[in-house]
Parts: sequence; C-alpha cells; structure tokens
Amino acid sequence: MLKTRIETVQLTASTNADMLEHARAGAAEGLWIRAERQNAGRGRLGRTWESPVGNLFASTLVRLRADDPPASTLAFVTALAVYDTVAPYLTGNPPQLKWPNDVLVGGKKLCGMLLERCEDAVIVGIGINIAAAPDIPGREVTCLHDAGAPKSLDATIVVGELAEKFQHIYAEWRDKPISYTLDKWQDKAHKTGTEIKISREGANHLTGTFIGIDVNGSLKIRTESGAVQVIHAGDVEIVRNIEE
Repeated sequence: MLKTRIETVQLTASTNADMLEHARAGAAEGLWIRAERQNAGRGRLGRTWESPVGNLFASTLVRLRADDPPASTLAFVTALAVYDTVAPYLTGNPPQLKWPNDVLVGGKKLCGMLLERCEDAVIVGIGINIAAAPDIPGREVTCLHDAGAPKSLDATIVVGELAEKFQHIYAEWRDKPISYTLDKWQDKAHKTGTEIKISREGANHLTGTFIGIDVNGSLKIRTESGAVQVIHAGDVEIVRNIEE
C-alpha cells in the first residue's frame, strides 16, 4: 500500500492547480493537498467552485499505467471514496451517487469532483460541503452538518478518512476487473429505471430511463421511443427516482 502524505495550506487559488504543478515536477501517488481556503476553485465544465471556510477542498493524483482501466473511470473511484467517507456520519439519511460524479443527500448536492489529465497523471480534485452549503444557481445543495453529521466533524478528520478510502478503492480499481468498481458504484447510485434528464453542451436536453453504465463508465439510457443511447458527457438531473 502507498504511504499517504497530506499537506495543508491556509490559502491557495486551487488545490488542483497546485497538484498539477507537483505532478509536472514528478510527484508520486499518495500526496494530498488540502486548503483551508481557496479563492479560485474550479468545477466541472469551466464552472467556479465556491469555497466557504469549513468545507473540504483537496486534491490528489494518480499515475496511470499502460494496463490501467480507462482514466475516466477514476470518477467512480472518487465517488465511492466520498460515499464511504460520509455515509457513516449520515445514519438514517444515506447518500446516493449520481452519474457521473455527484454525491447527493436527500436529493441535494453534497460534493463536487474535478478530474484533470497531465500526461501520465490524473489530478483528482474533491470538494465536500462540511460546514456550509454554498448557493449554486439551479441546484439544491446541502452540507454534512445540515444533513445530520456531528458538528465536531471537520475537514481535517474528513480528508484523513477520505485519503484512506480512496487508496483502498483505487487499489481495487487497479487490481480487479473494472466491472468490480462499476458494480460497486451502481449499488450506491440511482437505480435502473430512474427517470433522468441530461443536459449536454451544444445539444438539446435528452430524457429517458437509466439502464446502467458501460465498461468505460458512460451512461446508458432508454428514450421514450425505446432506443438506447450512450452518453459520454453531460449533466444529469433526476426527474423521478425509482425508489419514490
């Protein structure tokens, strides 16, 4: 097992940007950077990630090998690590994973992730709302404290547990068939038959029912016409959860 090393800085623009610099300088796996504050946090699709004090902002990196699964499937590793970190603190209010990399509690967004590629390195950025739920236009957002976690839970505790969970699930991703990781993700995600809407940049919205993910982690839906479509990128909104 790799030795985990967590570095904490008081203020930075973006932990992902910092980790990119470390990756270019030859940093090895196992390094984590956590910031107490960010002033230029980044989210998916060029969005800004709000960074209230008390929340977690952290990044790590993976060095890809030739025989590794598709790099895009590291999103599922990350989501599972976050799920396994926060779930024990949310008894009676379990989280749910949503494709491609959201963690929801009560249908509200708890976590954001951003994966960026730099040659053989994938930078994995993770933001978890612990003490505050920032305003995100068009999204319902929550934080661990509001969702029932003890107020004593802080970013120092969370990042230590997250690094441990990530290391374990990442080892499974590398050593086992990729179907093992994807099946674990599916067990904790929106169920087959869930009605969803996908927003894609430069394309019309698409609605259908969730029927699974393929070996590359792409989303599969069945449209109203009965056709199966494979979605490689987009934002997913749950219209009707099959469990409701």
